[in-house]
Amino acid sequence: MKASQQTLVTSATAEDRYNEALAQYVRAKGEQIERLEDKLEESIETGQSSLAAGANAAPRLLAGAAAHGEWEAMRQRQIQRLEHLTKRLEAVREIREGTGLYATKVEELAEEKLRREKPKLTKEHDAVLGARRQTKATDRILNNEIQQ
Repeated sequence: MKASQQTLVTSATAEDRYNEALAQYVRAKGEQIERLEDKLEESIETGQSSLAAGANAAPRLLAGAAAHGEWEAMRQRQIQRLEHLTKRLEAVREIREGTGLYATKVEELAEEKLRREKPKLTKEHDAVLGARRQTKATDRILNNEIQQ
């Protein structure tokens, strides 16, 4: 009896520690996504402003076909950069809003990181879940035998 109570206490603490760590990782991933979104939005706005300002001023200031060709090449690079930033922003938003098989995408990413960075805690947590499943399966078998 005492051993099973000790197992319950140990399992509860392992599970609690795992859940607390996971919650911290989820929060950190959420904050990371917010920072990345803000940075990308700011870069896009800056690039659009720069592109608009350059479109108004550059043709008048440049003389000759060679200079115009250089200006046009620079403009195309800016446009490509804006398209790239926009795609990255869309990808980040999909991660923030996306759902995986069992949880949100952010939670899945956080759990992957937790498992990578804290394998000992993960092992303890998995052992507790395995023991709990085994106990439930054994109880189910016993109940079925009793009913028969």
